[in-house]
Amino acid sequence: MSSEEFLTAKDVAEILKISVKTARKMMQNGDIKGFKVGREWRVSAEKFNEYLKQN
Repeated sequence: MSSEEFLTAKDVAEILKISVKTARKMMQNGDIKGFKVGREWRVSAEKFNEYLKQN
């Protein structure tokens, strides 16, 4: 079992101080490298930190 941490669209929205809808769109567009689990978007904490460093 992996100990990798994942963030939800809600988590991303809170960190970036944007709406959840905008966070989902950023994941759908590939701005943030996310993936869907059922109906929810997730992003690994590592990929999100890479995004924060680049932007």
